[in-house]
Amino acid sequence: MTCARRYCGGRMVVCHCEAINERVVHAAIEEGAFDLESVTSLCGAGRDCGGCHDTIEDLLDERVQRPVRAGLAVT
Repeated sequence: MTCARRYCGGRMVVCHCEAINERVVHAAIEEGAFDLESVTSLCGAGRDCGGCHDTIEDLLDERVQRPVRAGLAVT
């Protein structure tokens, strides 16, 4: 992860503005979220300051097969 981790009940808080932990983001991905915008649409993470965008992208990279990130091939 590219950000400092904070834990809430054993789960990393991903979005402090909306108080959303990694479990909620993983659930959004399981429901079909495949990029930052779809995660935000499904659960609200990333809607405000943007400080969690890198963490959301990291969680997506762990769970979703994505060929390109920010214009660069992912290996």
